[in-house]
Amino acid sequence: MGDLLRSLLQKAQEFGSVITIHTKEKSAEATKILGVMGMAIKCGDTIVIECTGGDEEAACAGIKNFFEINL
Repeated sequence: MGDLLRSLLQKAQEFGSVITIHTKEKSAEATKILGVMGMAIKCGDTIVIECTGGDEEAACAGIKNFFEINL
């Protein structure tokens, strides 16, 4: 597993909300390694992040910050 994917999973696990990554064709919870790997997201692909739960605002801000720093 790549360091970036491992870091994403760890960041997503910091929150109680469900964080879902969507592409045009597929979706996966950010904490589910096989689901995220199965999405086969490539450089240049557009993704949408959805956060649902009690700390969804903090979760979305944290994941947004993660992507801004790491990509």
